[in-house]
Amino acid sequence: MHLMEEPENWVDRFLKSKIGRYFVRVDQDYIKDQFNTFGLKNERAIDNFKAAYDMVQGRIKPSTSDDQRSPEYERSAYYLYGLIHRRFIQTQQGCKELYEKYEKGEYGKCPLISCHGTYCLPYGTSEHPKERGLCIYCPNCHEVYNAEDVLDSIDGAFFGQSYLMIFFHFYSNKLKINTPIPIELRLFGFKIEDPQLTEDETEEEE
Repeated sequence: MHLMEEPENWVDRFLKSKIGRYFVRVDQDYIKDQFNTFGLKNERAIDNFKAAYDMVQGRIKPSTSDDQRSPEYERSAYYLYGLIHRRFIQTQQGCKELYEKYEKGEYGKCPLISCHGTYCLPYGTSEHPKERGLCIYCPNCHEVYNAEDVLDSIDGAFFGQSYLMIFFHFYSNKLKINTPIPIELRLFGFKIEDPQLTEDETEEEE
């Protein structure tokens, strides 16, 4: 007699998808801590918070019932996990896992010829879901570029930009950066604050 394999939970299945492979695995203890989901219950992008929360915690298996695999529940789980993910990558553990993906070049290379293929980081121009797709940020020229292919279809709010300050704090000396180019960080023609430069200035003041 063959034992039936335990069906994958929602997170495992999602992380194997074309979109999910760009996300880090959020620690289940982090997800279960309600402090880390504070305010998300009222997020308009999440139609059914309770079902979504059960799904991302693995309480509901993908094969439980057709109702619990409905597009509404799947979409709610997707947005909930994405918004928790944005908070998680602002932790030291989250940054570590993101760095491992960055180190493999999973978020693409800078399109600027003079950057010589510098690896980029994911960058959300808005932290509000359903506003803008994911962009990429080059730590060499400090420019933000439109992402291509699958990355462009990911909601930018699932990464945001707040994590960059923490990320550079831990990994600025390990980034695969070529000769720095003195270019102002701009988005759609407007100058925006460079998180890496801000971190450097803070260290100098100390």
